[in-house]
Amino acid sequence: TLAEQLGLDAAKYLHQQQQTSSSSSYFELNDEELINYVPESLKPPEERFKDIDPLTVRCKSCSVSSALSLSGSALTCPNPECQKPHLWGYASHFSLLAALSNTTQRYVHKSMKLYYRSGQVCDDPACAQSTRQISVAGPRVCLTVGGCGGTMRSKVSESKLHRQLQYLRCLFSMDSDSVKKEDHAYSKVDQVVVKELQDVVNRHLQRSAYNWIEPKLWEQMF
Repeated sequence: TLAEQLGLDAAKYLHQQQQTSSSSSYFELNDEELINYVPESLKPPEERFKDIDPLTVRCKSCSVSSALSLSGSALTCPNPECQKPHLWGYASHFSLLAALSNTTQRYVHKSMKLYYRSGQVCDDPACAQSTRQISVAGPRVCLTVGGCGGTMRSKVSESKLHRQLQYLRCLFSMDSDSVKKEDHAYSKVDQVVVKELQDVVNRHLQRSAYNWIEPKLWEQMF
C-alpha cells in the first residue's frame, strides 16, 4: 500500500478509519446526498466561496470600501452611487494595478499569518483544548492531561487557505461567463491589468503546491 511505501504503519491508519466510520457517517453518503451532489467545480463562485473573507477595496471616487465582485468586473466599483466607478476612481490603470496588487499581497499575507498563528483545537466538544504546541506523541494527539479521545485539528485548515487563493484567482479571471458579457467586457488595457493580478495570485498558488505531488517522489518510491 501507499502507507507501507512511505514507511508508515498502515494498520494504525486502518484502525483509525474504522473507528471514525463506526462513530459517525463521515465516510457514508445517503441516496439523497448522492443524487443531489454537485462537484465544487460546477458550483457558482458565490456559493463556492461564500465562507471566504472577501477582498475589499476603497474607491478613490466615492470613498466607500466594497468587496470585489465575483460576477462582474474586478476593475469597477460596485457602488451604484459612485460617480467614477471605472478603475475604482484611480487616475490611471497603472495606479489601480499598484493598489490592487498591494491589496492582494496584504490579503494573502494576512491569511497565511492567521493560518500559522491560529494553532489547533481538539474536536472533542467535552475537551475543546486549544494550543499552538504539538505533542511528542504526534501532531494530532491531544495534550489534555489524563488523555482525551479527541483529535487535534487546525483552526484554519490547509484546504481553506488554498480556497482563499482560488477565490483570488476567480476574482481576476477573464474566462467567466459574466465577464464575457458586453457590459462587463474588459478592454485591452484592462486585460493587461487583470493579467498582472493573475500572475500575482498564481505565484502564490505555485508556491503553495497544495494538492500537488512532485513526479520525482514516485520515481524514488517505485
